[in-house]
Formats: sequence, structure tokens, C-alpha cells
Amino acid sequence: MKNIIYIIGLTVLFYSCATEDSNNAPTIPELVFPANNQACTDLILTLEWEPSADSDGDTVSYLLEVSNTISFSSLVLEEVVEQTSKAISVTGDAIYYWRVLATDNSGASSEFSSVYSFYSETEGIENHVPFAASLLAPSQNDNIASGIIRLQWEGEDLDENDVLVFDVYVGSSENMLVKEATDISNNYFDVSLTADTYYWRIDVKDSNGGEAIGQVWQFTVD
Repeated sequence: MKNIIYIIGLTVLFYSCATEDSNNAPTIPELVFPANNQACTDLILTLEWEPSADSDGDTVSYLLEVSNTISFSSLVLEEVVEQTSKAISVTGDAIYYWRVLATDNSGASSEFSSVYSFYSETEGIENHVPFAASLLAPSQNDNIASGIIRLQWEGEDLDENDVLVFDVYVGSSENMLVKEATDISNNYFDVSLTADTYYWRIDVKDSNGGEAIGQVWQFTVD
């Protein structure tokens, strides 16, 4: 509460100005099931996440997004859910990516959760497509010093005997990435960069012809 005092002649006037309380966004949801990179045999699958906390005591709802691509460029499902779980139908032998965002009834939203992936598996499959690469470093939207920069990622495949190789793309525009390396077996790549904003992507390929196109990440070189 702020008090403003005006003095007019010998009369003192008090005006009280109230400031509106700010509304805090709920916490970012934490995904529970399926675990990341899990194989699931049920075609009716219940996605589950931990409830978000809201320090204002507001009611929280959740935006659930499910996609077959790590970029979420096209959605299999986009739905507002009042609970912390949602049963969905999936097709067999496909990779799915999912994430959740929390919004309170005053309109404040959290960031999206981490992205989890799962494979809807049916009997008799000969080869699983590898999962999209997971980011290790630099962190998304990180600011780093110019020079030799090590790009690091992690790849995973449900087929234990598959050998994974990686294609590395880097560019100063998300739509103009240049392939800097092809079929490397390391999960890192060193690149010399000057000050600018850079975008990069890792495509994962297995030894049986499966391929996963990666998400585009971003960082800035000072």
C-alpha cells in the first residue's frame, strides 16, 4: 500500500493507492510415465505427470502435446487436461514425443516440461528406429565464448546390437543448416565459431537403416 500526501494550504490530504498482487506461474510439470525412451506394448497408454504447485493456491490445468517428431512441428494430440494423466491411443511400431505445460486459472503458465519419448512396440518388429538425440552441451540458448566449441549429445536405440552414427548440422539460420560431419561414431563434435547466434541438429542413424531427424538447438557465441 502506497500513501500519497498533498498539502493544500493548511489542509493535508491523504490518498491511498493499492497495487495489484502479482500472479505467480505454477511450477513446471515433471513427467512420470512412460519413462524416457521406454518401449510400451499397450496401444492404449496412460501418460502421467506430477502435479504442479501454485504458490497462489490457484487451480491448475495442463496442456498436453504429443507428436511423432521431436520438433513438435505436427501434433498427434493437443489437449487441455484437468487431471495429471491422460489415456491416449497410439499406433504400433512408432516413436512418440510428449510434453506438458501448466496454466493456472489466473492465466499464468509455466514453461513446458522436459520432452520424453517412448516407442509403441508390437510383437515381431525387426528393428526399432533410434530415438532422436538428447542435448548435452551447450545448453539450449546458452551464451559461450568464441573459439573451439564442443557440441555434445546422447543417442539411444532399443536394439542393443545396433551401432549408432551421427550426422552433424550447424548454421547461423535455423533454415540453412550445413552438414559439418557425416556418420561419425562419437557423441561430440568440435567446431570453431566466432561471435554470432548458431543453430545445430543431430540426426541419428542405426546400422539397420533406421534414422531419427533431430531437434534444432540454439546457442550464442559472444
